[in-house]
Amino acid sequence: MGKKIKSNAICHRDRFIAIGKDNKLLLFDLSGNEIFSIKLRKKIMCIDIGETIVVGTEWGVHAISIDGRVIWEVNCGPIHLVKFDDLILAASFKRLVAVSREGEVLWENEFGNIIFEIRANETIKVYVFKGETFVISFDGKIIGKELKEFDFKFLPIPWIIVKKEIEKLWNHVNLAKKVDLRRAKKLLKRSEKLFKEARYGEAFEILIKCTDEIRNSQVEVSIDKKPVVGKVAILTIRVYNFLHEVLEGLEVDVSDIQKYFEVEEPTFKLPPLRLGTCIEKKVELLPKYEGSFIVFIKLKSTKYTIKKRMEVEVKAPGIISRIFRREKQVSLAELIKLNKIRIHDIGCHG
Repeated sequence: MGKKIKSNAICHRDRFIAIGKDNKLLLFDLSGNEIFSIKLRKKIMCIDIGETIVVGTEWGVHAISIDGRVIWEVNCGPIHLVKFDDLILAASFKRLVAVSREGEVLWENEFGNIIFEIRANETIKVYVFKGETFVISFDGKIIGKELKEFDFKFLPIPWIIVKKEIEKLWNHVNLAKKVDLRRAKKLLKRSEKLFKEARYGEAFEILIKCTDEIRNSQVEVSIDKKPVVGKVAILTIRVYNFLHEVLEGLEVDVSDIQKYFEVEEPTFKLPPLRLGTCIEKKVELLPKYEGSFIVFIKLKSTKYTIKKRMEVEVKAPGIISRIFRREKQVSLAELIKLNKIRIHDIGCHG
């Protein structure tokens, strides 16, 4: 060809090489001779060559003849993956659009995760992140699903998906001003570096870890002071929403605490949380034993379950401490029942 061309999309089929440079489509023969160049509406994101050239852009799908004429255009949003077959199959992140060879939108289907590959034979197979493969008929009906684990480093992930995910996660991190997200920020910067090196699979794998880090930071648990046996301590639970427009079905489970503390309400529900908001709940605990304990608090929602680990040290004053050590974790109620201690020993009144 005689010169280097920096492209954002490229496709080689049979006798042709098609290259997308910004919003310009160039077609070459195998000798490097330019057949045509044409400007499209928006930046080119993907190309496939069949009887015609189909191009996915930030605007939609375009069909271009081998001599450089625009045959038709369909505005269906940014297209990061396109395949020429009996139908034109175009992926817009989580959405699959089927277009006839004449440019008519036939059907659309939405999937729970981003599409990274489409293959058509007797049926259409749609591969999405999180290890799912959907089998679809040519009229758009889902007829099967397979599960398979992927190593994201080796997946053919379009650069635009990684770019959008980085931008989205920075927005989420910026919402979390009152939470320490230094680790998440570090992961994001590492992903940006891999993105600049065009290592998109590795960058996306880091973004998954970053999402997990942000998700787990949405629950904070703390006790206001060092608990003492027989005295009420306050457990504070804060729940944030940094990731979703609305976080619903919230239920907090503190039943694991009952091994070491008396608690009136081991599970309770919280109202829905809008993006960027926080809710706080205070729970009264009555320590039953002296010692150091590890407990787990769970937050369940319609999106996921978060499990937080908390280490608590409980003290017992004066003679109570010696009795508790001697009795080896007998509960407060049991000690009273056995007349090992009297009510006034633990500072209770009434």
